[in-house]
Amino acid sequence: MKKNRKKVITILGITGLLCCTIIGIYGIFNAPDSDQAELEQQLMQNERTLEELNSMPPVETKSSSASNAVSPSAVTDTNEPQTTPDSDGENSERTISVIGDSVFLGASPAFQELQEHAVIDAKISRQVYQAMDVAKKLEKKGKLGDTIIISLGTNGNFNPATGQELIDYLGPDRTIYWINAYGKKLDILLTHAPAYGLGDGPSIAHTGFKAFRRMIDSQNLRYLVHGHVHLNYDPLSKRVRQYRETMIINAYERYILEIPDP
Repeated sequence: MKKNRKKVITILGITGLLCCTIIGIYGIFNAPDSDQAELEQQLMQNERTLEELNSMPPVETKSSSASNAVSPSAVTDTNEPQTTPDSDGENSERTISVIGDSVFLGASPAFQELQEHAVIDAKISRQVYQAMDVAKKLEKKGKLGDTIIISLGTNGNFNPATGQELIDYLGPDRTIYWINAYGKKLDILLTHAPAYGLGDGPSIAHTGFKAFRRMIDSQNLRYLVHGHVHLNYDPLSKRVRQYRETMIINAYERYILEIPDP
């Protein structure tokens, strides 16, 4: 009787194991595309869109002191410089150019909605030393703006002299913003993955980084902005949460962060 019971338990155990194995194999082969594949596809699409926009010649606008608005007939190109009034009432061209890597490439559609006339040149895996050639090409095309946003440096270390050479080339008459995750004292940290225990997920693929948690504690960051964890994974997920002095923001899809003046 005991032997028969052991045989039944063994058979049930083996059957259960086989069922689990079959279900696992089925799930592997029928699983949807990963977030990584979707991201790569989206980045490639963004890159093609930017190449099409950047292939268009720049269109100059006419300044007029009679009106601060841009005539609808003058807006013929997505890369046309913006026209804003100066303090003396005259209109002047305020152009924005972006030199970036895949980080800004992913953000380019949202940024283009906010600054529709901005010229964005962003590529996957771009290094800082490549930015000089990009700047020269933009200037040759007449698309190097008065305001330059450089979103580079996350694909590896670079010599400070290389960065300074780029800044010197752009010149003192331009306003330059360099977006980078490195620095002795940070206010805003932009990451892909979240910090450990602060908006991350239960699975291994969505577990946050403890290094980001240590950085928050040591730097007293004002903001940490991350993605990776889709808000539709969990209906109880929070887009914004507060941890000590740091506001944690899940920028899944898009998020407009308005920073008050200090």
